[in-house]
Amino acid sequence: MKTERPARWLTLHPLVVCAALLGGPPHAFGQSIYRTVKYFGQAEFSLNSPTGGLVEGTNGALYGMTFFGGATGNGTVFKLNRDGSGVLVVKGFSTGTDARLPVGTLLLANNGMLYGACSSGGVSNLGAIFRLNQDGSSYSILKSFTGDNGDGATPVAGLVQTTNGAFYGTTYAGGTSNLGTVFTISRDGLDYSVLRSFTGGATDGANPRASLIQGIDGVLYGTTMRGGSQNQGTIFKLNSDGSGYQVIKSFGGGANDGAQPYAALIQPGDGMGDVLFGTTYAGGASSKGTLYRILPDGSGFQVLKSFGGTSGASLVTPVIFGTNGALYGTTSAGGTSTNGTMFEIGPDGTGFRVLQSYSADGAQGVQPNGPLLQASDGMLYGTTARGGRFGQGTAFDVNPETGAYSVLQDFTETGGDGVNPYGDLIEGLDGALYGVTQYGGASDQGTVYKVNKDGSGSMVLKSFTGTSADGCRPSAGLAQGADGLLYGTAMYDSTYQSGSSTLVRGYGHVFKLQSDGNGYQMLRQFSGAPDGANPYGMLLLANNGAIYGTTMGGGSKSVGTVFRLNPDGASYSVVKSFQDTGATDGARPYAGLIQGTNGVLYGTTSIGGSGSKGAVFKLNLDGTGYGLLKSFAGSDGATPWAPLLEGQDGALYGTTAAGGANNKGTIFKLNADGTGFTVLKSFNGLDGAGPMAGLTQAPNGVLFGTTTSGGAVDLMQSVGTVFQLNPDGSGFRVLKTFPQNGDGILPKSGVLLGGDGTLYGATFNGGRGGNLYGTVFSLVPAPVVLAQVLETGGCQLRVVALSGRSYMVERASSIAGPWTSLGTVNVGSTGIGQFSDPTPPSNSAFYRTSYP
Repeated sequence: MKTERPARWLTLHPLVVCAALLGGPPHAFGQSIYRTVKYFGQAEFSLNSPTGGLVEGTNGALYGMTFFGGATGNGTVFKLNRDGSGVLVVKGFSTGTDARLPVGTLLLANNGMLYGACSSGGVSNLGAIFRLNQDGSSYSILKSFTGDNGDGATPVAGLVQTTNGAFYGTTYAGGTSNLGTVFTISRDGLDYSVLRSFTGGATDGANPRASLIQGIDGVLYGTTMRGGSQNQGTIFKLNSDGSGYQVIKSFGGGANDGAQPYAALIQPGDGMGDVLFGTTYAGGASSKGTLYRILPDGSGFQVLKSFGGTSGASLVTPVIFGTNGALYGTTSAGGTSTNGTMFEIGPDGTGFRVLQSYSADGAQGVQPNGPLLQASDGMLYGTTARGGRFGQGTAFDVNPETGAYSVLQDFTETGGDGVNPYGDLIEGLDGALYGVTQYGGASDQGTVYKVNKDGSGSMVLKSFTGTSADGCRPSAGLAQGADGLLYGTAMYDSTYQSGSSTLVRGYGHVFKLQSDGNGYQMLRQFSGAPDGANPYGMLLLANNGAIYGTTMGGGSKSVGTVFRLNPDGASYSVVKSFQDTGATDGARPYAGLIQGTNGVLYGTTSIGGSGSKGAVFKLNLDGTGYGLLKSFAGSDGATPWAPLLEGQDGALYGTTAAGGANNKGTIFKLNADGTGFTVLKSFNGLDGAGPMAGLTQAPNGVLFGTTTSGGAVDLMQSVGTVFQLNPDGSGFRVLKTFPQNGDGILPKSGVLLGGDGTLYGATFNGGRGGNLYGTVFSLVPAPVVLAQVLETGGCQLRVVALSGRSYMVERASSIAGPWTSLGTVNVGSTGIGQFSDPTPPSNSAFYRTSYP
C-alpha cells in the first residue's frame, strides 16, 4: 500500500519589485498531499481460506498462509499468538510478477527465515519459491518456475531443508513430461536444479502434491498422486543429488491398499526404527482413504486404518507423531456431519479415537486440510479451510490429553481486522498510531488497533467479544498514560439477536491494556442510574493522576454524567449528574473532557441549555464550580458532539454538528469564562457539513478539522472533508474532499498532528473498492504563502506550513519557466518558514515550492 508521492508544485503569485505592489492577502496554490495509510477490512489484513499447516517461529508465535486474502486477494503469510491474539499479516502477495496463491506449509529454516511456495505468480505465472523474515522484512522471490526446458511448474507443497542445508521440493507439473518434478534450491536461490522429472506410466509416479522428507538414512522420500502400476499413485525415494531414484510402492486401491496419496510421509524414529507412516485420499475397505506404514525398502506395507463413515474420509494431510507416542491427523471429509474429523491412533493401529468431528453448522470449522502442529507447549494447532463464524476458515488448538478443542481465530474477508474506525487517533509513545473500531475483530464487536505512520505493522491489539467480560462497540479514542498503558471505553456490554437484527445491551465500561495488547483489564462497569451509562467520549488523564470521562446516559436523571476513577479502577465517583434537557442544565454529553491550563475541566453537551440545542460547561476536578458557559440557540450552532480545544491564545474552540447560518454546523470560539463567543465558520455544504469531531491546532496557530459530509459540488455525493482555518476565522480552505466510491468517506474523528509534522485521521466508511470498512489516512497540506517583503537588494518569501517540513524553492521569469533552483525553505517549530532571494530579476519573478 505504499505509494510514491509525486511532487506538488505551488506557484506563488507574481512578485514585482515595487513597493506599491507588495503585500496583499495570503495565497495558497497547488494540492495537499493525501495518502491512505491503512485500509480496514478487505485490505492487507484480509485473511481467508488458510492453506497448509502452521509452523512455530523462534519467537513462539504461529505462522501460516491463506490461499486468498490480502490487499489484492492473492494470499497472505500471517502470524498469531498461541492464544489466538496478535493476528498480523506479515506478507500480502501482490499482482504482476509477485508470487501468488500460497500453498503447503511454511518452512522455518536454520537461518531463522521462513520459506514457502506459491502455486501461481512469478515471471511466467507458473508459481514461485519465496522467503522472508519472521517480521515480514527481506521478502524476496528465489525462483520463478517457467515449465521451459524441463523446468518445474505449479508447486502445491512446501519445502524441506536437509542436513546439507539445501532445500528440496516438488512441482505438480512441469518437467520433461509435464508430470511434475523434484528440485533442489539453495537458501539464497542462486543454485537451482531439477533432480527428477516424473514420466508416469506403470513404472513411475506422476503429479506429486506433497512435500518431501529426509529419512534417517539421509535419503529423500516422497509420494505422487498418480502414476504407478494402477495409476493410483506411488511412494518413491532418491538421493539428495538425484541419483538412486526408485519407486518403492505402487498403490492399487482395494480393501487392503490405499490410493492417491496427497500427503507427505513421516518417519518418527524414537525407538520405532525406520518405519514410514503415510495417508491416502482413497482406497481401503470403504474407499475413503487409509493410514498405512511401510519400510524404506518398500517391504512391510500395512494398512493401519481404513477410514469411512464417522471416522472421517479423504485424507489430504500427513499424520504427526505426538510427544505421547500417538499419531494425530485429520480427514477433510466424513465424520458425523461429513465436514471432516481430527483423530488419534496408536502407531500399531490400535486405540483409534475421534477427537473432533466437525459439526454441520461449521462453527468449529470445516475441512481441516492442513497438517497438525505440536508446538513447544504440547498443544496441537491446525487450520480449517472453511467454516467458522464467517465461513472462511479457522485456526484452532487441541489438548491431546483431554481432547479439549477451541477456535483461536475465525478467518474472514476482514481477517479479524477492525471495521469502521471511530474516535480520534492518538500517537503513542512509540510513535505508532492507536485507535478503535466500532465493528470487526474476531467477534465483529470492535477492536483496539495500532498501525505505523507508513502503513506497516497493522495489528489488532484487542478484539472485543460482545460479552460482559469485555463489552463491545468502542466509540471513543484512546488515552495513553506516562506508563505506556492505553485507557479507553466500550459503549455497551453485550449483543443479542432479535430476528435478523443484532442489538446491543448494557451500560459499557472503562478498560486499560498494554500497548502490545496484553494485560487487558476492565476498570469499571457502568450500571445505569444513578451510575453512568454508555460512555461515548474520550477519557482524560488529568494532572491530579485521576481519569475523568463522560457518559451520555445514566446519572440521577438518566441524561449523562461526568465521572472519575483512579488508573487502577479504585475510587470511582460521579462528580456531575446532568439534570435537565431544558434551560437550566445540559444533557447527553457525547464528547470527552479537556483540562485547561487553569486546571478546570471543560466539556460539551449535545442537548439542553437555554436554547435546548446543547451547551458548553465547566467544573472543577472535585465536581464543584459547575456552570454553563454557552447555551446554543441554533443560529449560532446546535448539537455539539465534539470535545473542545484550548487554543494557544487560551480561548476555547469547538464545533457543532448542526445549526449556524445554513444549519450544517459551525466552528466557534469563546473565552474560558464564557465571554467573547464568536462563530468563526458556518458550513454551507459545499465546503463541508456536520462536523462531529474536535479541532487540532498546529504550532503556527492554524486550526484543522473534519466534517462528516459535504464538500462535493453534487450534495448527493457529499461524504466529508478535511479543512483548515485561522483562529480568527480567516483563511478557511478545504484540504481534502472525500469521494463517494473511491477512498475513505465519512470521517467521524478529527485529525492528529503527528510528531513528524503530518496530519493523520480516520474515515468511518469507504476504502478500496468502495467497501464500508473505513481507512486511516495522512495529509500534508499545501503551504500558505504570505505577502512578500522587500529587503535591501532583494526580497523575502514567507511560507506557512506544518512544522518540520522542508520545501524546495525555484524561480522563473515566466510562469512557463524555465525554473532555477534557489535552495530550500525550512519550516520551523512556529510553522513559518522564511527564504531570502538576494538577486531577484529587476522586473518580475515567479516562485514555486515543492514537497516531494
